[in-house]
Amino acid sequence: MRRIERKKGEIIMAREFIVPGQIISGAGALDMAQGALAQFGKKALIVTDKVMIELGNCEKVENVLKKEGIAYSVYSGITGEPTDQMIEAGLLQYKAENCDFLIALGGGSPIDSMKAIASLVADGGSISDYMGKEIKAEMPPIIAIPTTAGTGSEATQFTIITDTKKDIKMLLRGKVLMPDLAVIDPQFTMTAPPEDHGGYRIGRPLPCGGGVYVQKGTGYVRYLCLIGCKADFQISSGSVSRRPE
Repeated sequence: MRRIERKKGEIIMAREFIVPGQIISGAGALDMAQGALAQFGKKALIVTDKVMIELGNCEKVENVLKKEGIAYSVYSGITGEPTDQMIEAGLLQYKAENCDFLIALGGGSPIDSMKAIASLVADGGSISDYMGKEIKAEMPPIIAIPTTAGTGSEATQFTIITDTKKDIKMLLRGKVLMPDLAVIDPQFTMTAPPEDHGGYRIGRPLPCGGGVYVQKGTGYVRYLCLIGCKADFQISSGSVSRRPE
């Protein structure tokens, strides 16, 4: 959302609220999304990490793609916070495998990486070229499947990538970075270790609480943030105990 000031004393009350093109959430969301996946392309690059493969989460996504007859290639080179080198390697695999859309499976790092890779598909170059600029590149379809409940990268127009040459973290933005589809299925968050859930309990209320008091916030944003704070404090205390054995 943003508020536009035309000139001193005159406020335009128009608002812009950017969300993913489609959101499928709740138990069974991945199965429900199966039919929607075919509309995005014929071969997907699955951007993930080795932990998702070891936990069997990647296999679940692969099985859904197989049922729809969609080919795929798995890029599991995301090791920690994403860097320009990881993005370059992912882009090379995307092109070598002739993929035409991307799926991110994991926490914020795979999702941020997917966005960065997709932004370079059409025009090439380096992700560092976008430092300080709004990304407006032509993008292939991107789908986010979060496995954590702490980052929210599946619903933002931002990505954070480290420039390894300059040793700086780049906060990059652009409306095109908003996923075309977000699949929020709790079966994936239940595989997160207890210590991660503990971190989310601390981290989630902070942006919600900040959104209530931010100076440029709107009534709608504050309302959503208050709901988020209330819901988080109601359910987070039991999140670890509900984890399957």
